[in-house]
Amino acid sequence: MIRQIEVDDSVVAAARAATSVLGFLKSSPKERITIAASNGSVTIDSVILGQMVDLIGRIAEETGAADGENELTPQEAAEILKMSRPTVMRLIAAGKLGARQVGSHHRLSEAEVLKFKAEQATIRRRGLDDLAAFTQDFDR
Repeated sequence: MIRQIEVDDSVVAAARAATSVLGFLKSSPKERITIAASNGSVTIDSVILGQMVDLIGRIAEETGAADGENELTPQEAAEILKMSRPTVMRLIAAGKLGARQVGSHHRLSEAEVLKFKAEQATIRRRGLDDLAAFTQDFDR
């Protein structure tokens, strides 16, 4: 039976941490590894543990942002772009801003938001230049 679950940002962060902590155990020459914690211990086959660590790592990579990449909420993106949150949501719906969904919430790449802001500034600058040229032609 396959069970599908939704993960949030805290689960992705925990998966990354678990992958980095348990990654060295994959290369263990032992057939069985015992992992002890304050509330008990578990013994697991090293091959299965290696497969689990690989799977957790892949899930963390696929569902989360790349390491070192900041993610923003739509409200944070709105503040950077100096617009309302509903406008950011409309841009996401229109495909003009990329976002990933975490449950019912959206997360945006900070780099993509800053790139969008720079592109919009360029468009505005071009528009102002065109308007200035038009008024100069009109004044003649």
